[in-house]
Amino acid sequence: MSQPSRPHEVPDVEIVAIGTELVMGRVLDTNTHWIEGQVVALGGHVRRATAIEDVRAEIVDVIRDSIRRETDVIIATGGLGPPPDDVPSERLADLAAPPVAPHAPTLDDFVERRELVSRDDPTPTMLRTATVPVTATLHPNPTRWPPCPHTAVPSTRFSAPHR
Repeated sequence: MSQPSRPHEVPDVEIVAIGTELVMGRVLDTNTHWIEGQVVALGGHVRRATAIEDVRAEIVDVIRDSIRRETDVIIATGGLGPPPDDVPSERLADLAAPPVAPHAPTLDDFVERRELVSRDDPTPTMLRTATVPVTATLHPNPTRWPPCPHTAVPSTRFSAPHR
């Protein structure tokens, strides 16, 4: 976790669960419950947990609001994976304003796992999934595919694990 913006306090954490299927009640959001428990166990304070639709403007607005509240850590789940109705992880760039580019090791992993010939062969969806802000730090995903981009905006750390 990041250093708290207020000395000697535990970090404030906000969780944003992105997915129209969550808001419509088609899928139970067990991720948020699990993440809340992990944050508390690690000494963080969960200030807010929000579920929103896969709508780019709403995602950006909700996360910008969290940043305005000077949230120390924002964790976004869902809405960032390869399904066509999900908003790609390059939306992180809407918040942090860095350019985006395909992450070469992720493309290499796609090539290896899908038995493709070269980095030129991934589908547009795979390419979109591998595209992240160039300033992001990528953390391994326990399922190996794809990594979790983590970036900083003023006073806030933002992580958006892929599904």
